[in-house]
Amino acid sequence: MIEVRTAQPEEFASILDMLNVTFFSDDTPEEKRDFLRLLPKLYKKEYAPWQSNYCVFEDGQPVAAVGMYVSELCFNTRGGFTSTPTQHRLKLGGIGNVGVAPNYRGKGYMKLAMNAAMQAMREQGCHLGELSGDRHRYRHYGFEHGGVHVKAEFSIINVNHSYGKGELAANWVAKPIQPEDIAQVQALIEAEPLHIKHDSAALHDILSSWREQPWAIWYGDKLAGRFNLSWDNKQVLQLQLAPWVDSLEQPLRALFALLPDEANITVNIPLWRNDLLALAKPVAENRGVFHSGQYYVLNWEKTLQALLNLQAQCKPLLDGELTVKIAGYAGDETLRIAVQNGLVSVTAHIGEPEKIMSHFDATSYFLHLVCPERTCAVAQQWFPLPMYLWSFDTV
Repeated sequence: MIEVRTAQPEEFASILDMLNVTFFSDDTPEEKRDFLRLLPKLYKKEYAPWQSNYCVFEDGQPVAAVGMYVSELCFNTRGGFTSTPTQHRLKLGGIGNVGVAPNYRGKGYMKLAMNAAMQAMREQGCHLGELSGDRHRYRHYGFEHGGVHVKAEFSIINVNHSYGKGELAANWVAKPIQPEDIAQVQALIEAEPLHIKHDSAALHDILSSWREQPWAIWYGDKLAGRFNLSWDNKQVLQLQLAPWVDSLEQPLRALFALLPDEANITVNIPLWRNDLLALAKPVAENRGVFHSGQYYVLNWEKTLQALLNLQAQCKPLLDGELTVKIAGYAGDETLRIAVQNGLVSVTAHIGEPEKIMSHFDATSYFLHLVCPERTCAVAQQWFPLPMYLWSFDTV
């Protein structure tokens, strides 16, 4: 007998065993992984992971599972350089641990579990979905690459050439994040124009995702930033600095002091952090623009409104309007997208639209780095939209 359903609490240990065998049976002993250590924020019992896993059972035995984890995207933006602050909320569905037990592949079980997870995403009112994985595998379910961030690479040679040879100043120090630091770290994260709302009691587990070690950078007793060290202590990941930091010299020296000789540091910078982009410009060895993830838009009206408001915080937007009809996976939407005096408006449109798009055409038009169909001036200037998630918020 085949069942497709969420798991029960008493079943989850066997589901976790199945997933660990499915994903990590080829790991070497030195690099051995398991989902509980990899993503404690999702798989600890106190977070009730069984409620978020859509499983296939064959004769009572779990043989496939897909996790669908819902969180709240918070936008603290102005919608324009001179407008008053606005707050938007999007419900985000993250897809993870898509796995089928080795002896049960080829029976369509992944499709059954994935369809159940995607149906739950719609039923729970998610506006946007995200995942990472093989592009064409997940394109079948509506996901496509999109969003944007700048990747900047630094070496100690860059630092010394830019600032002169020197040492880490005594009042700058990097230390592992302690329980008493959590409130300040959470405030730093939630000061970003785009962030996920976190339970402070779970934040250390969240920051420890992907076997990383959460650290903080201090200037005296003032929190200057946060970052993660990789599990092998060889890489700095997810560097985030407070807006008052006006030079990269001391933060970078603090990081290089923790790394092996000749190590480089690669930093992902969201486009809404113009201050960090400006600080990185004269120092970085290389800078490039990359997609930030794979996304699936279920509600284009609300997603475009929130992300265009965010775009207006990154740069002044040209005045203009577009009318589009999107044949979305979750239903058709006909929209008027307008900017006037820097203020963004996305509303339902009655009448013939200028452009008719499929779901994937729309994803390309609004979210891809390069889209040949963006021929009008406003589309070329407004898009791609600056969607970005810190990797500790991915699943």
